[in-house]
Amino acid sequence: MRDISVDILLATYNGEHHLSTQLNSIINQSHTNWRIYARDDGSTDATKSILETFRDNHPNKIVILEDSRKNVGARENFSILMTASKSEYIFFCDQDDFWLPEKLEKTLEKLIALENQQPQIPCFVFSDLSMADENLNIIAPSLWKKDKLNPNAVGLGNLLMQNVPYGCAMAINKALLNLGTPIDSKAILQDHWLVLLAAATGKINHLAEPTILHRIHQNNASRAADPLKKEIGNDLNSVISNKNMMVYLNKLQNQALGIKERLEERKMGLENIDILDAFIKIRQYPFILRKYNFIKYRFFKNQLKQTIKWLIRI
Repeated sequence: MRDISVDILLATYNGEHHLSTQLNSIINQSHTNWRIYARDDGSTDATKSILETFRDNHPNKIVILEDSRKNVGARENFSILMTASKSEYIFFCDQDDFWLPEKLEKTLEKLIALENQQPQIPCFVFSDLSMADENLNIIAPSLWKKDKLNPNAVGLGNLLMQNVPYGCAMAINKALLNLGTPIDSKAILQDHWLVLLAAATGKINHLAEPTILHRIHQNNASRAADPLKKEIGNDLNSVISNKNMMVYLNKLQNQALGIKERLEERKMGLENIDILDAFIKIRQYPFILRKYNFIKYRFFKNQLKQTIKWLIRI
């Protein structure tokens, strides 16, 4: 397995404070056959200089993509990086985390086992994360436990309603990369987009241990600090209005439409069109049929009380 090359896709934006620590954690990985593809999204600090210094100090370990586009956002930044990837196995990397030494090795081993000598099948592997403060002091040993996420809730119905994997803790094979590139503008985030495609067409598995320290800080650009995720969290932890619920549901339904269109375009996973249609059109059905489809296709949240709340209001 040491001979297997992997690509690490690194999207950066104003990450000068923590980028060097992240890069050093990659240097210290037990699996050493990797290459970083990095693209900066118009930083105004020293981020790009840090990437260039790393390239000078570690020849052949990093490719810095250059183009005239700026401030395209994390989703589009990763989409651009995905088009540049060359390897059979691909990891996604935030600029401000810290990778534990065996992250690449253990995740790659799980991904290869999942693929099981069938590289044509899209495969997706993710792990737990430990949450850390700005100085990498652990806040929560398990993000899954803290956020009450169920790593087994990765059926298509479950994932249409709630994403579980974090992009910084996931890896995919080339088949899924090819299917998911480019990321549709209807996608909420790259991790949700790719895991939905995997659920519809391939296989998903997880490592039941943290592989990174996920740094949480004021300028964090990850899903944990994403405005949409905060909005969702506020919705689920309070008495939400039907209006707010519908705004959130519309985002999820629009993403599901993008998934459906990609499957039809690539002629893959067509057996799942019915479940996608049921989700996209759920509010158009009569009251009883809405509830029936919600249960039939398991449009469930990770927590029972949240599922019941949505079943009542949908």
